[in-house]
Amino acid sequence: MIRFTFFSALDRFAHASDAPSLRRINFFISFAVRQMRGALKHLPYICTMDHRFSWILVIVAVCLASCSNTNGEQQDKTLAYRDLKGYFQEELHTMSGIKPALQKTIVMNGQRDSLTITSPDSVQLRHLLAPFLDVDLNKPSLRGAYDTILLADQFSGKHSLMYKARNPATVPQEVIMDIDNQQHITNVQMNKHVENLVYEYQQNLVYQQNKHIRIVTWQKIAFLPARELDVKVLLRHP
Repeated sequence: MIRFTFFSALDRFAHASDAPSLRRINFFISFAVRQMRGALKHLPYICTMDHRFSWILVIVAVCLASCSNTNGEQQDKTLAYRDLKGYFQEELHTMSGIKPALQKTIVMNGQRDSLTITSPDSVQLRHLLAPFLDVDLNKPSLRGAYDTILLADQFSGKHSLMYKARNPATVPQEVIMDIDNQQHITNVQMNKHVENLVYEYQQNLVYQQNKHIRIVTWQKIAFLPARELDVKVLLRHP
């Protein structure tokens, strides 16, 4: 409505005077009006094209963002340290299938006891590996927390990989792995130490694949005597 009122006003202004001096103005105004009306006829098509072009830009932007997110996820999947948690989950799965007999020797504060579990269930095996499964070196809070030391055997192709905590408060403080020439972990040792004003705790973990497990735990609570628990487990495969 506003558009037609404007153009009508221009027409009236162009024909308002018969004076010769205004004839040229009349011609140019009339020409301008015709050109603008012709352009407005194509305005819906132009707006439609702009609308389609805008959707194309949106789709391209979404695709680029999706590719960027995928690349970011792939980079996040690159682990800074060996995946010990995944390793022990696989070991638990294998042991649950094989069900090796467990020959346990327990020494607590000098008192010795032993027992054999001929066919352990999944709950017993998970409990046995719980101190190892609790360790996840690749969780965000431990990113960049360890120095890596590699000791290689040039003759056999085997090597030892050590992670040593930069901060003494980081748990575990030390992880040592023996790795064969096919990059498989064959032996894991971990050292944990927690200390505050009223409590001190140390734990040394040893896991030798398909052979034995040893967990030595020592703790001291203020005003109470220290306690030590030494658990050795031999794996007897059928």
